[in-house]
Amino acid sequence: MPVEFRADLHIHTCLSPCADLYMTPLRIVEKAASHGLNIIAICDHNSVENADVTKRLAKQRGIKAIAGMEITTSEEVHIIGLFRDIDDAIKMQEIVYENLQSGENDEDAFGMQVVVNEKEEVLGFNKRLLIGATGLSVNKIVDTIHSFNGLAIAASTFEELCLALRSAEGRRVIL
Repeated sequence: MPVEFRADLHIHTCLSPCADLYMTPLRIVEKAASHGLNIIAICDHNSVENADVTKRLAKQRGIKAIAGMEITTSEEVHIIGLFRDIDDAIKMQEIVYENLQSGENDEDAFGMQVVVNEKEEVLGFNKRLLIGATGLSVNKIVDTIHSFNGLAIAASTFEELCLALRSAEGRRVIL
């Protein structure tokens, strides 16, 4: 007999510039539990700094939390990387950080990028420009995610992805 799971595999925390400050790992886990979700994936923009705390909180509630990241390519395509192991997600984050656009986050324009603990206490603010693109192509990001045993999922539309791959690689894409 098949087993049914309820999942949300694209959740941002208060670390993402597009997210609300109330989207803390604790509140996300509580909301997921109230909606009967079995699996969640934390996919902040270009960072996994709130993924580990979310995984620990989710485990206490019987929810499987996956460390993920929504990575913006040099073509402005968004790719979600989901990782089985937090260490692999952190390795991916290091590569993303090395290739992010230069500059510092403008909190007035993009909002704060908050790193918190289990008790919703602020541990710090990520000052990188997480809303920006990396210097990595779609193909490079997908290959790198796979090299860390991750799963790559297009968060952009199919058409955006095809256009980016065609322009970046100068060839036709067959999917």
